[in-house]
Amino acid sequence: MRIERTVGFLAAFLISGAVVNDALIVPYNTFVSWAKLLFLLAFMFLMLGVFKAKKLSSPDALVAIYSFLFVLFTVLISGGGVGDRFVSISTSFFIGVVFYFVITRTSVRYLDLKKAFLFWVALSVALGVLQAATGNFFFTDRVFISTVIPSLYRASGMMGDPNYFALICLLGATLSIGRSKHIYVAVHAVCLLGIILSGSRSGLLCYLLLLILKRFETFFSIKKFMVGSLFIIAFILTIYICKDYLPSSIAMIFELSSYSEEAGRNSLSDRMSAITAGYYSFIKNPLFGYGIGNLTQHPLNNHGQMSHNTIVEILAENGLTGLFLYLILNLSVLRQINKYKALKKIETRCLMLFVVVFNIMSLTIVTHYSRLFFFVLGMSMLALQSFEKERKNHEFL
Repeated sequence: MRIERTVGFLAAFLISGAVVNDALIVPYNTFVSWAKLLFLLAFMFLMLGVFKAKKLSSPDALVAIYSFLFVLFTVLISGGGVGDRFVSISTSFFIGVVFYFVITRTSVRYLDLKKAFLFWVALSVALGVLQAATGNFFFTDRVFISTVIPSLYRASGMMGDPNYFALICLLGATLSIGRSKHIYVAVHAVCLLGIILSGSRSGLLCYLLLLILKRFETFFSIKKFMVGSLFIIAFILTIYICKDYLPSSIAMIFELSSYSEEAGRNSLSDRMSAITAGYYSFIKNPLFGYGIGNLTQHPLNNHGQMSHNTIVEILAENGLTGLFLYLILNLSVLRQINKYKALKKIETRCLMLFVVVFNIMSLTIVTHYSRLFFFVLGMSMLALQSFEKERKNHEFL
């Protein structure tokens, strides 16, 4: 048992390192990365034990179906067929499914995975401080001056993009909820520092939404959902009214001219170009889309970018069928979490925020085939397994 615990802890440490790490071992070769190496090492450790045979839950089945159909539809019935990025993204889906089942079917423990993830987030933030101050120590050549704190660079920690770095910090902030007061304050402060240093406008907005959402005990009450929606609308209106006092990088979000090509190339006009291409990709084949990875190659996508919006990306590349699968998968996980509300009130609220905040941030980046998405799903289900084991032990006693 002690050996199994040790193996599980080491695997949790390696898996978490794989989640927060975009560094490449061989330059310009995404198939040879530290994330894949760390995950392979974790897999090897876990193979010292045995996969645990468990009944498939609804999310378990949906994870496999979701990934398989996204790939299959592209091959058989998408509007754009198999493109240059098909192999890369198909591989991401395959790794994601393996990632999910390794987390939920081996000796990895929820608390170990949670602690290991928070450790790696803290380590990334420490690296981010050096990056922001010096402009060095980046794992990629994507180095930007911060528009949130103009005198600093945008930190990305061990990730390849500042917005994804902000996302892992947001996830770390949600996992700190329910911990003792001193730990909560310390972890939250570190994660908030990472979000600020990332220079991610969407990350900062999502963090403010997190502060609002964490006051609600459940997301399945219509009344509280409506109240929460009104809070969010009021929050957005307040920012709009005060836009003249905000940094130009945030105020430009509320200026329509920022989204047009006439305004000159900026992050918003680039995204609008990709969203326009996404719209035409969608209407070409509304049910099954243009094919995974094909949006960047659409003729109307002037700069060959992703849409920076998971919903737009899914509709463009996998149509209404893909969006249905994505929503059902996320709702299935939230429904499973909600079952344990009476037993684990604070912990289930933390997990709900874990999933919900991830999806909110996904409105500004593309995440539906990333290892982060499968990590969020896997960690949520691993937590529920821990809750169920505790419930059975309680009933036995």
